[in-house]
Amino acid sequence: MGEPRRTDVNEDRERWIFWNPAIIGFTPIDNETLAQDRLVVTFVEGKVTRWGNQTYIDDAAEISRKTMENSMTLIKETQKTAQ
Repeated sequence: MGEPRRTDVNEDRERWIFWNPAIIGFTPIDNETLAQDRLVVTFVEGKVTRWGNQTYIDDAAEISRKTMENSMTLIKETQKTAQ
């Protein structure tokens, strides 16, 4: 597979993203979104935790989940200090 075409790293996980250029007509187009064979490998603490075709919708769902978790943590901390 070689080197990943793109990496995505944050404090929780690391992602390696691979894809091949899409062919439209007779023209190869190197675009991650258009690629039909996109592979995303997710690592947490150096171990593979997920792999497959993870889309931008999956990323948006993850961001939404993290936002909710952070909001709930903040609300709980605020309630503790108010008591």
